[in-house]
Amino acid sequence: MDPISLDTSVSEPSLTPINLDTGINTIPVDPTVAAAKAAKISIGLPNFQPAADNYKEIVAGREEDLRKQAASRIDFEKSIQKQNMINQWASQNNRPFTPIEAQTLGQFIDAKQTNPETVFEQYFAKTYMDNVNKAATDNPDSYLNEILTRDPSFFNKEKEKGVDLKAKKEAFRNLHQDVLSAAEAQSGPKAVFDTAKWERLRCFRT
Repeated sequence: MDPISLDTSVSEPSLTPINLDTGINTIPVDPTVAAAKAAKISIGLPNFQPAADNYKEIVAGREEDLRKQAASRIDFEKSIQKQNMINQWASQNNRPFTPIEAQTLGQFIDAKQTNPETVFEQYFAKTYMDNVNKAATDNPDSYLNEILTRDPSFFNKEKEKGVDLKAKKEAFRNLHQDVLSAAEAQSGPKAVFDTAKWERLRCFRT
């Protein structure tokens, strides 16, 4: 009887990578750019999470997820603040809200949902422009303080314009940095850029 031959050799696995398209763009970001973004997030949203955690998410290409988390956290805190105000009012008054009181409460607490596409730019810009108020009050003889004292309504309107302009500037700066990162990561003129970044700019159109 002929002996039975058993092939015990182990074939090398294929080195051809399997491409699983999840539809999620996770282009790594330049560490210097990620660090600058993380620092600005901490300035605009100091109670969100540590800058080091923001950096890890951004440098790994997960900024969009980070934006959604921040927007959700802000909206949750707004709802808690609104409920606390309602409870405080109810403890002081033994009657229902009048229509005017309900409207006033709604205006006092921003009921709009936070847009994740603009959350970091808007909150950084707001913090940046809040320093204008501080500069005015810290320098009572300054021109800024004179305007604030003489016409606070005008001062606040101009400040809001400043917040909007600063936020737009930050959005364009971030877009430019993201384009460069995407081009470097994908090497060459055929680099694919996440369309969500362009969508972010549309949110700032007036």
